Amino acid sequence: MLILAPINSLDEVEPLITAGVEEFYAGYVSPAWLKNYSLLASPNRRTFLDASFTDFEELKKTARLLKEKQKPLFITLNEAFYSAPQYALLLADVHKFLASGLNEFIVADLELLLLLQEAKLDVKIHLSTLAPALNANTVAFYQQFGVRRFTLPRCLAAEEIKSITASYPALEFDVFIFGGKCINIEGYCGFFHVNEKRCWPCAQEYTVLPETKASPEFIAAELAWQNLPRHLACGVCVLEELARSNIQGLKIVGRGAKLENKLQAVRFVKEGLELLAAGENLKKNMPRIYQGFFGQPCKPQLCYYPYDVNHG
Repeated sequence: MLILAPINSLDEVEPLITAGVEEFYAGYVSPAWLKNYSLLASPNRRTFLDASFTDFEELKKTARLLKEKQKPLFITLNEAFYSAPQYALLLADVHKFLASGLNEFIVADLELLLLLQEAKLDVKIHLSTLAPALNANTVAFYQQFGVRRFTLPRCLAAEEIKSITASYPALEFDVFIFGGKCINIEGYCGFFHVNEKRCWPCAQEYTVLPETKASPEFIAAELAWQNLPRHLACGVCVLEELARSNIQGLKIVGRGAKLENKLQAVRFVKEGLELLAAGENLKKNMPRIYQGFFGQPCKPQLCYYPYDVNHG
């Protein structure tokens, strides 16, 4: 299993590789896109300018350096849907990427998948979690459109992941391992990610009405998400189970995050992989290591695999 992490600038290449990153993903927003649509209608599910490259020359230099170091870079084109005029800009960007040696794309929108397939381009398509592959039948469906690597949704338990991946041993699968856990299933979520604090529930103002039929415990759990440090969500305790599930990438969330935060997350996941290789009990040891890294105990709400881990 390889650590897959976000990158936002050329300067991040060396420190992230040194920390243990083996695969990278990044967004790009062109000047034409910004002029016509702004970031509220983002091409890659991020409405913060620092979450994407905006200078194509810097992106090319980053890709060139990563290629020299034999580290792949995947480009995110993973908004859940686009308006009709936006596809021309997206395809123009794809041709620019291909000319620069970038041919792996993380995609969610079905029409964009169809356009890429019809264009017969030399691309490798990863399915974004914005098109949630919740079961083996979903994987079979998206194979028709050239998808060969799948980012599995955050809501799946380890046993569900194992069941899906066992059905398709020739395909590649990624799972989220650190950062950005959400109470929602992304592919069915209508929230916009424009909150400056980048906290759940993203942007829309909301109130949980006391006259609803939900139990007080459910309402309290729902409201508690507002104050949780979602950037510290973790699934490292379940690495042993994931290692038996044909997982290619362990995905760290954080496009637009500070470099030091990404490095800390990468080092933590790397330590988990090293302990796994040494035969250590991760469920026993990682909570203690988590406390040392992040200065707070791990919480069940921030666990990617709460049904697979006993939090006491």
